[in-house]
Amino acid sequence: EEEEEPFVCPAKTCPAELCECAASTEYGWPDAQDCATELHAVCTSASTDNGISDCFNDEYAAFYEEVYCEFASCWLNGNSYEDCDCGYYVNYCTLYEDYADGYPEVAEKCEVAGCCKEASGSVEKILCVPGLNESLAALEEA
Repeated sequence: EEEEEPFVCPAKTCPAELCECAASTEYGWPDAQDCATELHAVCTSASTDNGISDCFNDEYAAFYEEVYCEFASCWLNGNSYEDCDCGYYVNYCTLYEDYADGYPEVAEKCEVAGCCKEASGSVEKILCVPGLNESLAALEEA
């Protein structure tokens, strides 16, 4: 399996706040939840400076713009984690669904997206999302 290159924040073009937040995360990448405020500032930058393309290369720009920016906005607007996480899967699948046949990871995320689209409430959404459903099961057993 190919190891992902570590994120190198282009300090000359990307806001220092996002670079610092990225450096503090487990993988060194700007996480949509942990860096939501900093990421949202970059995502919504009206100027041509300090925007997505100033922080991410073309390979990652669309992902951040279409997926992580939407999650950050959702989270900062006070929505529940399961709502934002389901949105993440739906947006991810929308962006990458053409690759679902060749990439099991994409197919799995699109499967979660389909479940999320059919879910009619928080508990159903939690049951769709990997990781969250295990947490719910553990709570019910406690």
